[in-house]
Amino acid sequence: MTPRGQLVATVAALVVATTVLGVPKDGLAGPLDRFLLVSGQLGVSDQPSTPMRTVYARTNPFSLEVRATWLFLERFGVGAGAGWHLRAGTGVAATGDPPTTTLVQVPVFVEGTLRLALSRGQIVVPYVRGGFDVVVWSEKDGVRDPSGTKLGVHMGGGAQFQLPFPELNWEGRLSGNPILDDIYLHLEGWARSANNFGAAGLDLSAVGIGLGLTFLM
Repeated sequence: MTPRGQLVATVAALVVATTVLGVPKDGLAGPLDRFLLVSGQLGVSDQPSTPMRTVYARTNPFSLEVRATWLFLERFGVGAGAGWHLRAGTGVAATGDPPTTTLVQVPVFVEGTLRLALSRGQIVVPYVRGGFDVVVWSEKDGVRDPSGTKLGVHMGGGAQFQLPFPELNWEGRLSGNPILDDIYLHLEGWARSANNFGAAGLDLSAVGIGLGLTFLM
């Protein structure tokens, strides 16, 4: 099975398992009426194209990402986000010592999201997301210092685990509904194709996992 196929199979299994385990037995505890998700995460990724492996190997795998999603019934959403990834490596030189090179990647994306939210008190909420990307990149090698953009698509999925902050949604609280209703710890797997839809040239495609916090407002 290909890495992308393994990711899809893993996400599907996670959705089924967390749906069974995450829905409370007492049924609905309130309407699904929140409208905004804001997430931030730290990711660990690999970029498997041969040039990326040659220059950067698997060093500096960590990246940051933030995204915001407008929700409908807390299940369907459209949103946007951006990330940041800095890598350092050793370039290739015809003669002499190879140069030290750094690569900054800033993926900017729009996406759709589907959450399997069945209850206000649901402890685990599986989700999938996917959309279109523009990866802005800039390389510093002390010679040409090239930069540009790469177009592509991404997909991901995982689960949001509700953190135990009962004061956020305590029934009967005097202050009424707060802006922030739930906080989740989320874990996901994701894949990005960033090679101008298969065109020749630099391939910034990547696969990875992410861990972060999601705020339901």
